[in-house]
Amino acid sequence: MLTVTTALVLAALTLPQQRSLDRTFVCPEKLADDAARLTTITRYMDDYARLDPAATVNDRLAYRDKLLAKHHCAPDGDKAQYTFPQT
Repeated sequence: MLTVTTALVLAALTLPQQRSLDRTFVCPEKLADDAARLTTITRYMDDYARLDPAATVNDRLAYRDKLLAKHHCAPDGDKAQYTFPQT
């Protein structure tokens, strides 16, 4: 019996794409209010989707976590709860 397994491997962002997201990233605690934080994360999610349309919301948020760490953002700087469609 022959079993064929196909794994779907999503391509990671290229280095220029990562730099593009990194350039516009701002720690949530540095923004004036929740409206600014919502605008910023919505823009980030849209930008990531444009760069990698196959990426899931979880992919986008996982990379955002990396940016939060890279930029030394406060661990509790983003207290707002976000809900995004899975598209």
